[in-house]
Amino acid sequence: MFSKVSLGDALAIQPELLYLTKGAKYSYNNALVEGDTKFNLNYIELPVKLVVNLAEVFELQFGPYLGYLVSAKSETNAEVLDFWNIDSDEEIDREQFKTFDYGLSFGVGFGLDPLIVGVNYNLGLTPAADEDKISNDILSGAKNSVIQVYVGIKF
Repeated sequence: MFSKVSLGDALAIQPELLYLTKGAKYSYNNALVEGDTKFNLNYIELPVKLVVNLAEVFELQFGPYLGYLVSAKSETNAEVLDFWNIDSDEEIDREQFKTFDYGLSFGVGFGLDPLIVGVNYNLGLTPAADEDKISNDILSGAKNSVIQVYVGIKF
């Protein structure tokens, strides 16, 4: 969901409210274990972008975002010693991760009335895992970075 507030012919402010899944994949490939674990972090995110209209149908977007972690899950598919299979999908305690994510969003959009299409890149500026938690041992200070592709209909 988004809104666009015009600041003139070529500029606008665009606040958005999004539900996003971000995450990471950790792969095991050693003598004991082969497989991977995926971490899915679900956020409610509020980007506020400055929109620069370069042409009637083409715009550049950039600005900060703030995300709130709603839930965290892990999904593991692995095999131990070519004998024991691990196949799990479980909720992770949110306290293993930082509650808030923030960063910068950059994108391009095309307005093809009534369709809108575009691509955004979100650059996270804070590590996803808390420093004192086991999640930091696995994610090693990793930050959320996401490429988003969107298609929408304007009403």
